[in-house]
Amino acid sequence: MIQTEIWKEIKGYEGMYSISNQGRVKNLNKSKMMKLTRSVNIQGCVRMKVNLSKSGVLKTFTISTLVANHFLGKQHGMVQFKDGDPTNCRADNIMIVRATNRFRSAHSKAVKNNETGEVHESITSLSKRLGVTPEAITMGLRDSLPKYRNYSYVSSEQSISRG
Repeated sequence: MIQTEIWKEIKGYEGMYSISNQGRVKNLNKSKMMKLTRSVNIQGCVRMKVNLSKSGVLKTFTISTLVANHFLGKQHGMVQFKDGDPTNCRADNIMIVRATNRFRSAHSKAVKNNETGEVHESITSLSKRLGVTPEAITMGLRDSLPKYRNYSYVSSEQSISRG
């Protein structure tokens, strides 16, 4: 089903920029779409961003946060993508979750090292073994970062042996 694209002026940038429920940003002065950039932070978290200028001051915004604030209402929590794709910033793909809930469910999943066959009962136990945060592993698995390419989630049907 094709969703109608709805545009709203970006708060604080009224008359200058607008955001759509499809995750696109338009420069109203130049009547053109803004270029979105793919950004990866130090933990490997991917986000789409845009630079907006006002009174000569350039500011960077995360597209998913702009979409959430303008189409889901200002809420406290973290943006999560229903399909797991952080580049899909459509309003119907975004939900706001409490940080603890977002990572709690992910951290309880078992993870297997596909090279050695070793299974860790949770991301938390693997994080202790590797000396990194559980969030780094979750994001690394999601984004297929090189350090985590040999790991995969274990289905609930598979038996878990201590790793």
